[in-house]
Amino acid sequence: PIGTTLSPALASDPMLKRGTELWALGWWLDARAEFDALHDAHRDDPAALYQLAVYYQGIGVYRSSILAATRVIVLSKQVATAVPPYLARLAYPIDYSNLLVAAARTYGVDPLYFCSLIRLESDFDTQAVSGSEARGLTQIVPSTADDIVGRLNWPPNFTNSDLYRPFISLKLGAYYIDFVRRYLGGNLAATLAGYNAGPGAASGWLSSAGDDLDRLYETISSGQAQNYVQFTYENNAVYRALYGGK
Repeated sequence: PIGTTLSPALASDPMLKRGTELWALGWWLDARAEFDALHDAHRDDPAALYQLAVYYQGIGVYRSSILAATRVIVLSKQVATAVPPYLARLAYPIDYSNLLVAAARTYGVDPLYFCSLIRLESDFDTQAVSGSEARGLTQIVPSTADDIVGRLNWPPNFTNSDLYRPFISLKLGAYYIDFVRRYLGGNLAATLAGYNAGPGAASGWLSSAGDDLDRLYETISSGQAQNYVQFTYENNAVYRALYGGK
Protein backbone atom coordinates (compact mmCIF):
# COMPACT_ATOMS: atom_id res chain seq x y z
CA PRO A 1 0.00 0.00 0.00
CA ILE A 2 1.05 3.57 -0.68
CA GLY A 3 1.31 6.36 1.83
CA THR A 4 2.93 4.34 4.58
CA THR A 5 5.78 6.78 5.23
CA LEU A 6 5.14 9.40 7.87
CA SER A 7 4.80 12.90 6.49
CA PRO A 8 7.48 15.36 7.69
CA ALA A 9 4.89 17.09 9.87
CA LEU A 10 3.89 13.87 11.60
CA ALA A 11 7.43 12.57 11.91
CA SER A 12 8.48 15.75 13.69
CA ASP A 13 5.37 16.06 15.86
CA PRO A 14 6.45 16.42 19.51
CA MET A 15 3.67 14.11 20.73
CA LEU A 16 4.77 11.33 18.40
CA LYS A 17 8.42 11.77 19.31
CA ARG A 18 7.71 11.81 23.04
CA GLY A 19 5.35 8.84 22.78
CA THR A 20 7.89 6.81 20.81
CA GLU A 21 10.66 7.57 23.30
CA LEU A 22 8.44 6.72 26.28
CA TRP A 23 7.32 3.49 24.59
CA ALA A 24 10.94 2.48 23.98
CA LEU A 25 11.63 3.04 27.69
CA GLY A 26 8.69 0.84 28.67
CA TRP A 27 6.66 3.70 30.13
CA TRP A 28 3.49 2.63 28.36
CA LEU A 29 0.92 4.69 30.26
CA ASP A 30 2.79 7.90 29.54
CA ALA A 31 3.37 6.83 25.94
CA ARG A 32 -0.32 6.02 25.51
CA ALA A 33 -1.28 9.48 26.74
CA GLU A 34 0.90 11.03 24.03
CA PHE A 35 -0.45 8.71 21.32
CA ASP A 36 -4.05 9.30 22.42
CA ALA A 37 -3.53 13.06 22.31
CA LEU A 38 -2.03 12.73 18.82
CA HIS A 39 -5.01 10.63 17.78
CA ASP A 40 -7.41 13.30 19.01
CA ALA A 41 -5.48 16.01 17.15
CA HIS A 42 -5.85 14.10 13.86
CA ARG A 43 -9.15 12.31 14.43
CA ASP A 44 -10.68 13.78 11.26
CA ASP A 45 -7.61 13.38 9.05
CA PRO A 46 -7.72 9.90 7.48
CA ALA A 47 -4.36 10.26 5.71
CA ALA A 48 -2.58 11.08 8.96
CA LEU A 49 -4.42 8.36 10.86
CA TYR A 50 -3.52 5.75 8.28
CA GLN A 51 0.15 6.72 8.43
CA LEU A 52 0.02 6.50 12.22
CA ALA A 53 -1.72 3.11 12.11
CA VAL A 54 1.09 1.69 9.97
CA TYR A 55 3.77 3.34 12.11
CA TYR A 56 2.29 2.06 15.37
CA GLN A 57 1.98 -1.46 13.99
CA GLY A 58 5.62 -1.32 12.99
CA ILE A 59 6.85 -0.45 16.49
CA GLY A 60 4.42 -2.80 18.27
CA VAL A 61 1.97 -0.24 19.68
CA TYR A 62 -0.95 -2.39 18.63
CA ARG A 63 -3.76 -0.67 20.52
CA SER A 64 -2.94 2.71 18.98
CA SER A 65 -2.66 1.12 15.54
CA ILE A 66 -6.09 -0.48 15.89
CA LEU A 67 -7.67 2.77 17.07
CA ALA A 68 -6.18 4.78 14.22
CA ALA A 69 -7.12 2.26 11.53
CA THR A 70 -10.61 1.82 12.93
CA ARG A 71 -11.11 5.59 12.86
CA VAL A 72 -10.08 5.66 9.19
CA ILE A 73 -12.75 3.06 8.46
CA VAL A 74 -15.34 5.09 10.39
CA LEU A 75 -14.42 8.20 8.40
CA SER A 76 -14.76 6.25 5.15
CA LYS A 77 -18.41 5.51 6.05
CA GLN A 78 -17.92 1.92 4.91
CA VAL A 79 -18.00 -1.36 6.76
CA ALA A 80 -14.67 -2.98 7.53
CA THR A 81 -15.11 -5.68 4.90
CA ALA A 82 -15.61 -3.05 2.15
CA VAL A 83 -12.35 -1.13 2.66
CA PRO A 84 -9.01 -2.29 1.22
CA PRO A 85 -7.85 -5.41 3.06
CA TYR A 86 -4.52 -3.89 4.11
CA LEU A 87 -6.44 -1.20 6.02
CA ALA A 88 -8.99 -3.61 7.48
CA ARG A 89 -6.20 -5.91 8.70
CA LEU A 90 -4.64 -3.01 10.60
CA ALA A 91 -7.96 -2.56 12.40
CA TYR A 92 -8.47 -6.31 12.86
CA PRO A 93 -4.96 -7.71 13.29
CA ILE A 94 -3.60 -11.03 14.47
CA ASP A 95 -0.90 -9.61 16.70
CA TYR A 96 1.44 -11.91 18.63
CA SER A 97 0.37 -14.41 15.96
CA ASN A 98 2.81 -17.21 16.75
CA LEU A 99 2.00 -17.17 20.45
CA LEU A 100 -1.71 -16.67 19.85
CA VAL A 101 -2.14 -19.49 17.35
CA ALA A 102 -0.06 -21.90 19.44
CA ALA A 103 -2.07 -21.17 22.59
CA ALA A 104 -5.37 -21.46 20.73
CA ARG A 105 -4.47 -24.79 19.13
CA THR A 106 -3.22 -26.21 22.42
CA TYR A 107 -6.75 -25.92 23.80
CA GLY A 108 -8.72 -26.48 20.61
CA VAL A 109 -9.82 -22.86 20.29
CA ASP A 110 -10.37 -21.33 16.86
CA PRO A 111 -7.59 -18.72 16.49
CA LEU A 112 -9.92 -16.23 14.79
CA TYR A 113 -12.49 -16.65 17.55
CA PHE A 114 -9.66 -16.01 20.00
CA CYS A 115 -8.57 -12.89 18.08
CA SER A 116 -12.14 -11.60 18.09
CA LEU A 117 -12.31 -11.93 21.85
CA ILE A 118 -8.90 -10.34 22.44
CA ARG A 119 -9.66 -7.38 20.19
CA LEU A 120 -12.77 -6.66 22.24
CA GLU A 121 -11.09 -7.33 25.57
CA SER A 122 -7.89 -5.34 25.18
CA ASP A 123 -7.30 -4.12 21.62
CA PHE A 124 -4.14 -6.25 21.85
CA ASP A 125 -2.79 -3.99 24.60
CA THR A 126 -0.59 -6.11 26.87
CA GLN A 127 -0.85 -3.49 29.62
CA ALA A 128 -4.64 -3.19 29.62
CA VAL A 129 -6.34 -3.07 33.04
CA SER A 130 -10.11 -2.95 33.53
CA GLY A 131 -12.12 -1.43 36.34
CA SER A 132 -12.51 -4.93 37.77
CA GLU A 133 -8.71 -5.41 37.74
CA ALA A 134 -8.76 -7.75 34.74
CA ARG A 135 -5.33 -7.58 33.15
CA GLY A 136 -3.41 -8.19 29.97
CA LEU A 137 -4.35 -9.30 26.47
CA THR A 138 -7.07 -11.70 27.58
CA GLN A 139 -8.22 -9.60 30.56
CA ILE A 140 -8.12 -12.23 33.28
CA VAL A 141 -8.75 -11.13 36.86
CA PRO A 142 -6.12 -12.25 39.40
CA SER A 143 -8.49 -14.58 41.28
CA THR A 144 -9.37 -16.44 38.07
CA ALA A 145 -5.70 -16.51 37.09
CA ASP A 146 -4.81 -18.10 40.43
CA ASP A 147 -7.40 -20.83 39.82
CA ILE A 148 -6.12 -21.50 36.28
CA VAL A 149 -2.50 -21.57 37.40
CA GLY A 150 -3.45 -24.05 40.11
CA ARG A 151 -5.14 -26.32 37.57
CA LEU A 152 -2.26 -26.12 35.08
CA ASN A 153 0.50 -26.05 37.65
CA TRP A 154 2.02 -23.38 35.40
CA PRO A 155 3.75 -20.98 35.21
CA PRO A 156 6.11 -21.46 38.13
CA ASN A 157 6.34 -18.66 40.69
CA PHE A 158 3.32 -16.92 39.17
CA THR A 159 2.60 -13.34 40.19
CA ASN A 160 -0.17 -11.02 38.99
CA SER A 161 2.32 -9.04 36.92
CA ASP A 162 2.75 -12.14 34.74
CA LEU A 163 -0.70 -11.41 33.30
CA TYR A 164 0.92 -8.60 31.31
CA ARG A 165 3.21 -11.08 29.56
CA PRO A 166 1.70 -12.15 26.19
CA PHE A 167 2.89 -15.76 26.38
CA ILE A 168 1.25 -16.25 29.77
CA SER A 169 -1.89 -14.20 29.14
CA LEU A 170 -2.62 -15.99 25.87
CA LYS A 171 -2.11 -19.46 27.32
CA LEU A 172 -4.25 -18.76 30.39
CA GLY A 173 -6.91 -17.10 28.24
CA ALA A 174 -7.10 -19.98 25.78
CA TYR A 175 -7.29 -22.45 28.64
CA TYR A 176 -10.12 -20.48 30.24
CA ILE A 177 -12.10 -20.28 27.00
CA ASP A 178 -11.82 -24.04 26.70
CA PHE A 179 -12.76 -24.54 30.34
CA VAL A 180 -15.87 -22.36 30.02
CA ARG A 181 -16.80 -23.97 26.70
CA ARG A 182 -16.60 -27.48 28.14
CA TYR A 183 -18.54 -26.38 31.22
CA LEU A 184 -21.30 -25.09 28.94
CA GLY A 185 -21.41 -28.11 26.65
CA GLY A 186 -19.63 -26.50 23.71
CA ASN A 187 -22.05 -23.63 23.03
CA LEU A 188 -19.82 -20.85 21.65
CA ALA A 189 -22.21 -17.94 22.26
CA ALA A 190 -22.74 -19.04 25.85
CA THR A 191 -18.97 -19.42 26.17
CA LEU A 192 -18.56 -15.74 25.37
CA ALA A 193 -21.21 -14.79 27.91
CA GLY A 194 -19.47 -17.04 30.43
CA TYR A 195 -16.07 -15.56 29.73
CA ASN A 196 -17.50 -12.11 30.41
CA ALA A 197 -19.99 -12.72 33.21
CA GLY A 198 -18.86 -16.03 34.66
CA PRO A 199 -19.69 -19.62 33.68
CA GLY A 200 -22.29 -19.97 36.44
CA ALA A 201 -24.38 -17.09 35.14
CA ALA A 202 -24.03 -18.30 31.55
CA SER A 203 -25.13 -21.79 32.56
CA GLY A 204 -28.38 -20.37 33.89
CA TRP A 205 -29.03 -18.41 30.71
CA LEU A 206 -28.22 -21.43 28.55
CA SER A 207 -30.55 -23.68 30.55
CA SER A 208 -33.38 -21.22 29.97
CA ALA A 209 -32.71 -20.69 26.28
CA GLY A 210 -31.50 -24.05 25.03
CA ASP A 211 -29.54 -24.03 21.77
CA ASP A 212 -31.49 -21.17 20.16
CA LEU A 213 -28.92 -18.40 19.69
CA ASP A 214 -31.48 -15.58 19.42
CA ARG A 215 -33.32 -16.80 22.48
CA LEU A 216 -30.05 -17.13 24.38
CA TYR A 217 -29.13 -13.56 23.51
CA GLU A 218 -32.49 -12.30 24.75
CA THR A 219 -32.24 -14.42 27.90
CA ILE A 220 -28.91 -12.90 28.97
CA SER A 221 -29.87 -10.54 31.77
CA SER A 222 -26.59 -8.61 31.77
CA GLY A 223 -26.45 -5.80 29.22
CA GLN A 224 -22.67 -5.94 29.33
CA ALA A 225 -22.65 -9.67 28.56
CA GLN A 226 -25.18 -9.16 25.75
CA ASN A 227 -22.95 -6.52 24.17
CA TYR A 228 -19.95 -8.76 24.66
CA VAL A 229 -21.55 -11.58 22.70
CA GLN A 230 -22.80 -9.23 19.97
CA PHE A 231 -19.53 -7.36 19.48
CA THR A 232 -17.39 -10.48 19.54
CA TYR A 233 -19.59 -12.09 16.90
CA GLU A 234 -19.27 -8.92 14.81
CA ASN A 235 -15.50 -8.98 15.21
CA ASN A 236 -15.43 -12.64 14.26
CA ALA A 237 -17.39 -12.01 11.07
CA VAL A 238 -14.79 -9.45 9.99
CA TYR A 239 -11.86 -11.69 10.93
CA ARG A 240 -13.32 -14.56 8.90
CA ALA A 241 -13.88 -12.32 5.89
CA LEU A 242 -10.30 -11.02 6.09
CA TYR A 243 -8.41 -14.19 6.92
CA GLY A 244 -10.61 -16.86 5.43
CA GLY A 245 -10.92 -19.05 8.49
CA LYS A 246 -7.17 -19.72 8.73
